[in-house]
Amino acid sequence: FKEAYSEKTLADSARNYVNHLFGSEGIVVVDADHAQLKALFQEVIEDDIFRHSAENLVAGTSSDLASLGYKTQVHARQINFFYLEDGLRERIEKVDNHYTVLNTDISFSEEEMKACIKTHPERFSPNVILRPLYQETILPNLAYVGGPSEAVYWLQLKGVFEHFKASFPLLMPRNFALAINKSELQKWNKTGLTTGDIFLSADDAIKKWITQNTNHSLSYEEELKGLLVLEEKLKEKSTYVDPTLTQHIEALHASFKNKIQKAEKKLIRAEKRKHEERKAQIESVKAVLFPNGSLQERRDNFLNFYLEDPQFVQNLIRSFDAFRYEMYLLHL
Repeated sequence: FKEAYSEKTLADSARNYVNHLFGSEGIVVVDADHAQLKALFQEVIEDDIFRHSAENLVAGTSSDLASLGYKTQVHARQINFFYLEDGLRERIEKVDNHYTVLNTDISFSEEEMKACIKTHPERFSPNVILRPLYQETILPNLAYVGGPSEAVYWLQLKGVFEHFKASFPLLMPRNFALAINKSELQKWNKTGLTTGDIFLSADDAIKKWITQNTNHSLSYEEELKGLLVLEEKLKEKSTYVDPTLTQHIEALHASFKNKIQKAEKKLIRAEKRKHEERKAQIESVKAVLFPNGSLQERRDNFLNFYLEDPQFVQNLIRSFDAFRYEMYLLHL
């Protein structure tokens, strides 16, 4: 990182350390702001700035996805390009009959904007709406591998790809993994819980362990079934005398059922207190694998593992199978 951040720009720094990590795997890093590459995108730049096709296309697809229950990730603007020049990167907006670069004095008439697109396409940088289309224009892919939110994001853009007759890649879910070290794995194995139980909440995992290891029954399930039978008998009796009593009996049943369930929770808590050491063991492993209740990958930087094992990246590559859609548990 010292070497990488001695580079002149942040882009060069990122290329440096990405190459250090993945260069041996054949990664290729492209400077997407190169004028010759941007020239391939002139048609899209003109369409977006003057005809605004992407705005309506994304809105339509997003509405369809939302109706299917997907949470959409992005919203298109009327113009989805930034203007780049000498370290400047600001949004372009149409104001009256001119095209203005926000937070600057730069402004273009329609003819001036068309001339700039033609002579300096490298000055136009796509935002999140058109960046994937630009990526696939300069480096077409057979498939795009991403997380759940990324897959929805790409689906929002499918109409844009169709409009510009660009090849839309297959969308594949990426691999997911939990990395567990030897001491944490030993702790978990000592509990007698299964590997799959790691994905239970801490409370459910503790409850399962206690249920498996206690000499007492901690469930009032049978009693609740009996209560239901009793309710039906009482309702049947009352029907012949006063049918209005049925609702009263149902209310009594609901109230008593609630009290029994609360009593069951108290019973489990009392049993938990007898097994504090094992409870602490389960909670400590869960805290490492699911920090603050979130997935490990959302909290822990890969450097936490890489610094302990310089072969960490290669081990991931060896372990993962792109077509195996399961959560991996990696033993460090």
